[in-house]
Amino acid sequence: MAALFLFDAYEGHVPRAPLVALIPIFGVIAAVFYRVGRPPADAAVVDGLPGFWNAQPGESPYLAPRYTIPAALAVALVGALTLGYPSFEWVAVASLVVLLPSAVRRPGLLLFVVVSAAYLPRLGGYGLWDPWETHYGEVSREILARKDWISLWWAQEYWFWSKPILIFWMEATSMASLGVNFLPDANPENAEWALRLPHYLLSMGAVMSVFALVRRTFSVRAGFLAGLALATIPHFFFLAHQAITDMPFVSTM
Repeated sequence: MAALFLFDAYEGHVPRAPLVALIPIFGVIAAVFYRVGRPPADAAVVDGLPGFWNAQPGESPYLAPRYTIPAALAVALVGALTLGYPSFEWVAVASLVVLLPSAVRRPGLLLFVVVSAAYLPRLGGYGLWDPWETHYGEVSREILARKDWISLWWAQEYWFWSKPILIFWMEATSMASLGVNFLPDANPENAEWALRLPHYLLSMGAVMSVFALVRRTFSVRAGFLAGLALATIPHFFFLAHQAITDMPFVSTM
């Protein structure tokens, strides 16, 4: 909280400040969940998170998610920093390829890789063509430019209260974290990636939730097919590639 007050009190703009704040927040949340949900030392968990992270029988320990997921994140981070936005679609594909050896033995991870391969590479490859993408994107940009995360503002029409604030918080956090130039008249490049990335994450959350629910109720195969069916429904696929309010509403249900 003290850091947040210092950020707001500072008259200038701190580069990637939301990302700096999100890292310790998610770190604390992860530590609490790990501490509360950790199984006893003598418990043999095969179907939960410990079984997911560790190598399965006959699998090389270096192909387990505990190694491939950090490696995929490292590929994405290094590739984004060195190659920039124009090559990020190839960086995304390379990250998914790193996950593939682990996904072969884990249906949930395989579903994530397959759907991400369809969703992620071209997510920012075209402009903000829907009028509401530019509208909500401008409101999110104003959050960063004005340093006001409570009172939304829309260009010449002053206050903007017609939509819930979650979508604007997500898009503003993404823009600031990815280093989009949000200052007035800055003509930011590749804002499409930053605006649409939260909606991709929400859509993947919905797909994986359907997989988990159907898997628990019926079977792993049924869960995989249900998640794949949801991800390939044309309207759902379409909304997963637009920075508008539909996916935040649908996926969180």
